[in-house]
Amino acid sequence: MNRLQKRAWVNLIMMAIMFVYVAIRFFVLADGLKEVESGFAGLLTYLFVAGLCVLQPLLSRKKDQVHFDERDRLINYRAILGTYTAFWLLILPAFLFPWFVLGSDDLVSVHVLRILLAAIAIILLLVYSILILVQYDWGGKDNE
Repeated sequence: MNRLQKRAWVNLIMMAIMFVYVAIRFFVLADGLKEVESGFAGLLTYLFVAGLCVLQPLLSRKKDQVHFDERDRLINYRAILGTYTAFWLLILPAFLFPWFVLGSDDLVSVHVLRILLAAIAIILLLVYSILILVQYDWGGKDNE
């Protein structure tokens, strides 16, 4: 298994575990609107783990890793390009939607914008990891 595949699997596993943690913290432990801050604390924990996923290449060992070949570089480039495309497909509607719904005279809470940015960051990390795994799966037998 290539190091890009390993990172993608670790990202997906960490995100799944943290999604379950945040869901439990937000929906089970949060007792009505009084304890919504507990849910936001869970979201911040989720963002911390997402940040660790982004910093994972810096934390991983480089001694046993094989260098990238042309195919690996192409897969990484396509995954980054797909993530960039997903970024623009997510960011424009996310920030224009409140303007169309509320109108130009109403205000949007800072908490809503923070949650939008967090959700977009999480989705982009998931898109990147999934694109890497899908592209390696397209290869023939033994990823050739």
